[in-house]
Amino acid sequence: MAKGLGKGINALFNTVDTDEETIVSIALDKVDANPFQPRKNFDKKAIQELTDSIKIHGVLQPVILREKKDRYEIVVGERRCRASVQAGLKEIPAVVRTLNDQEMMELSVIENLQREDLSALEEAESYDFLNEKLKINASETCRTRREKSSICG
Repeated sequence: MAKGLGKGINALFNTVDTDEETIVSIALDKVDANPFQPRKNFDKKAIQELTDSIKIHGVLQPVILREKKDRYEIVVGERRCRASVQAGLKEIPAVVRTLNDQEMMELSVIENLQREDLSALEEAESYDFLNEKLKINASETCRTRREKSSICG
């Protein structure tokens, strides 16, 4: 892996096997934003704090990407990618998965719904997206909830 991507024995190798998935080092200039990203606003202060952490400790958790032609699209980890670019890294640790558009949308939306810092509007739009675009019914939607108070009763 490139300098600054982490410490320990894994820093000596280009790939690391973890539970049947391989972590690879991907050039950040080959990584594109997620076209289905439910998050519309990224907190600049939080990104800067993550950038500072990455400068000191490296990227501690790989992003999830999918290959698209000769490039990659972010499935999970857009904040880590943005902060890594700001930190001056050239590569990022990643797990590359083969996903169709629907699988990518599902992972992106569900991952973001699990986060505490989605705005109420972004959260509502994410649920609408799950229900309308992905045809996921209300009971399946409830399984993605951090808590069931809002829409699940």
